Amino acid sequence: MGPKRFVYYRVPHDGRARAEAAVRALHDELRARWPGLRCCLLRRADHASADHATLMEIYEGLPSPAALAEVEALALARLAPWLVGERHIEAFEPCA
Repeated sequence: MGPKRFVYYRVPHDGRARAEAAVRALHDELRARWPGLRCCLLRRADHASADHATLMEIYEGLPSPAALAEVEALALARLAPWLVGERHIEAFEPCA
């Protein structure tokens, strides 16, 4: 199965609801395409910026490294109107 991927980024508060809706729609499409994929969207709870919110997507069970590149391309295209800065990707695996 490979590592869990954590992708975090910022969006303006006034576009947050639309960005979240775009990510939820993307996740629905990805789960239909790759059965067994687990993904979710989180919003940072302890960040009190007046300008932006921090969102995080978590992916587990991507079928290949190429799939992650495809997810990123789709996400960048759909979130472009709302991104503040870059999307950051981290990979974590279980400890033995």
